[in-house]
Amino acid sequence: MPYMKETCVAGKTIEIRKYYNFHVPPPGEHRGIREKPTPERIKKANLRKAETDLRRLMNANFTDSDYNITLTYREEEKPASIGDLRDDAAAFSKKLSRIYKKAEIPFRFIYCMGAGPHRRHIHMVISGFPDMGKIADAWDKGHISMTKLYSEGNYADLAAYFIKNAEDTKKEEVEQGLKPRRRYNTSHNLKKPKVTKEKIPAKDFRKNPKPKKGYQIVKDSIVSGISDLTGMPYLFYTQIKDRDHAGNKPIHPYGTERKHKRKRACGIRAGDHPPERGKGIP
Repeated sequence: MPYMKETCVAGKTIEIRKYYNFHVPPPGEHRGIREKPTPERIKKANLRKAETDLRRLMNANFTDSDYNITLTYREEEKPASIGDLRDDAAAFSKKLSRIYKKAEIPFRFIYCMGAGPHRRHIHMVISGFPDMGKIADAWDKGHISMTKLYSEGNYADLAAYFIKNAEDTKKEEVEQGLKPRRRYNTSHNLKKPKVTKEKIPAKDFRKNPKPKKGYQIVKDSIVSGISDLTGMPYLFYTQIKDRDHAGNKPIHPYGTERKHKRKRACGIRAGDHPPERGKGIP
């Protein structure tokens, strides 16, 4: 039976992907015209997978008690190369690790580098800490902005923004003749999202998406069509715990608090929001 359903449980979200096993089209169904994927299509597919992996990892490990931070440089402290930028990010994460360890608080993080024609900087998502002033003091090369993550628990746009920055960094590495490295780095204590796959009958594939009890389907998350790579139909959507189960706060698409919300007590301004993610196949 070629009908498949993939379910990913990550934090407050449940992602559903229905698809055909493209090796064996079901009776009465015909595979769409399948051409050899172009390098551009393969690149787009790889980027979608990178976004999916990071989104699920963020959803599974971070909540509204955690922070999205951006590290920028004073002019005289700007790193001369991408290698120096990576060294700064690694050194900063080690500083934070010592701070959290001394306070006997688990330290979870994901970070990526941002490079390109405008400025070099570092993006991080970190677990919360009682005294965020100590986190600010750990960065002595420029400005640090902090924004508390939003409690809805779906960090799709934030993950896409990280991947976009990682791609800009990768492009500059190639221009410098360097071998591109991983898109983002993580702590070793992150939980893996739970992914299960099962065969389903054709009638279940064609059913309209319905949320699980206590969940709602995320607006604009339903995506369907014909896969560029397999030539077969697919359906994707995301469910998230509704406000009665996940906290009575309005939905916000970026995964961070709005700018007009209360800023951090130690006086560091809230960081800029990433641009809204374009529609695509997760």
